[in-house]
Amino acid sequence: MQAVVLCGGRGVRLRPLTDSLPKVMIPVAGKPLVEYIVEKLEGLGLEAVLVVGYLKEALMKHFG
Repeated sequence: MQAVVLCGGRGVRLRPLTDSLPKVMIPVAGKPLVEYIVEKLEGLGLEAVLVVGYLKEALMKHFG
């Protein structure tokens, strides 16, 4: 089964943190916020599907 994680949006209220990173890639306790979500979904046996728009290259680089 798959889960959709919506990672769009510019995160304007989080500037300047989001000038070069999408908001889901902002580090929290040493790793990107979205990584916690993906790990939790995988732990539940789900495949995470990320839907991205803004600065998608950062997520592609991180997750391969």
